[in-house]
Amino acid sequence: EEDLALDGFESYTRSQYHPNNITHVVGKESEFIYAAVHTLLRRKGSMTPRQKRLRSLIDLVWRPVSTIREDVTAVLADLAPAIEAACARRESVILATDKHRSYPPAIKAVASLAALLSEGRFVHDRTSSRAARTKKNPLFVVNYVDRQMRKNMGEHVRETIRQGREVNCQMERMAVFMVAHNFLTPKRITDHARMGDQPTHAMAAGITGEALRQQVHRMISHRHVWTHLKGGQGWITRIWQHLYENPPVVWLKKGWLTTRTVALAPRRLPAHFLA
Repeated sequence: EEDLALDGFESYTRSQYHPNNITHVVGKESEFIYAAVHTLLRRKGSMTPRQKRLRSLIDLVWRPVSTIREDVTAVLADLAPAIEAACARRESVILATDKHRSYPPAIKAVASLAALLSEGRFVHDRTSSRAARTKKNPLFVVNYVDRQMRKNMGEHVRETIRQGREVNCQMERMAVFMVAHNFLTPKRITDHARMGDQPTHAMAAGITGEALRQQVHRMISHRHVWTHLKGGQGWITRIWQHLYENPPVVWLKKGWLTTRTVALAPRRLPAHFLA
């Protein structure tokens, strides 16, 4: 029942030679995070001559496979049925983004959203990323969520020494953060000592009910296995099944890929635990 905002949160995995973009879709009024997707990037920005040489060495043996455009298309395709349903109930639904050039083609790549866009029932509102992120800015809500992510997850603190070392684990922590942010955290922190009666982001988004309360309780009190679930959207499936690619470990002195890995593939976990 609300408009949306989409933006990319920039951090890094393992080292600053492997920056990433965690694109998330947030409710404009509720600040509820509806989905998130991870994209590995090539290091950019100002670098010393030595840093440029090291990046060139890494480029010789490995480059990121997916792009922001592909991943934004995938996450919007996941949310398209919900957006279509919202457009049927309301006059229009607005998606606020900055002027990143990947967003317009990503939206048009989803056939149902492209049709709604042409009919004027789905509106893409673009705002300069340099505009002040005041409450009047359509992107204020994603800026607020970005701040919460940096505050609550040590791996995203500026110049952190606790950086994420594995993409799938990084996105698992993102999923845990989303549950805490959406269902357990008050929408606004007040000066009251008791916060239990304060509405959460889920309540503000109209996602309520006894069945949901029981589901959230079960989520944090029981152990869940993917094969026991009914499935889910693509973005959460990638997290559950560890489908994200990790940047390889590069021996910078020789420019070789090493056999050393940071994470185990899901198929190797049973043998690892038995050993």
